[in-house]
Amino acid sequence: MKARTIARGEHVADLFDDVAPSGGTSLRDALASIRSTGRTYAIVITDGGDRNSELTDEEALRRISTTRTLVDAIILGDRSSFLDRVTKNTGGSVVRAYARSMNEALHDAIADINSRYLAVYQSHGSQRGWRTIDVTARNRGITLLAARKGYFAE
Repeated sequence: MKARTIARGEHVADLFDDVAPSGGTSLRDALASIRSTGRTYAIVITDGGDRNSELTDEEALRRISTTRTLVDAIILGDRSSFLDRVTKNTGGSVVRAYARSMNEALHDAIADINSRYLAVYQSHGSQRGWRTIDVTARNRGITLLAARKGYFAE
């Protein structure tokens, strides 16, 4: 299934009601395929496994980290070192959930998206490669919950 925008008023459960899990997850390929010109949020609900991707962790991480996509992940099962790295790089978070806590986890992810502000920084004249950044608040009383840990300079 291709990535697509969920319109206001659509019910996610209805959109995926006919999807049968097959165990053939291509998680890295799916996340790396998200292309947009604007700020994009991706909420990944997965068991954390990737059984079919053609991209390596590093290739997928590089592609995702060069976009304006923020990835939040809800994992049903074991942790995923790949998703840990992707969410850290994009400013998102990973939550472990169970069937009984899925509604709360999804609600929290959407509330997080709705509470974010965006600050943009673009360096000029730097060499290609990974650049680490550290974002801190200048004034007291401001709490920074999450920020990208860096970006790939092209």
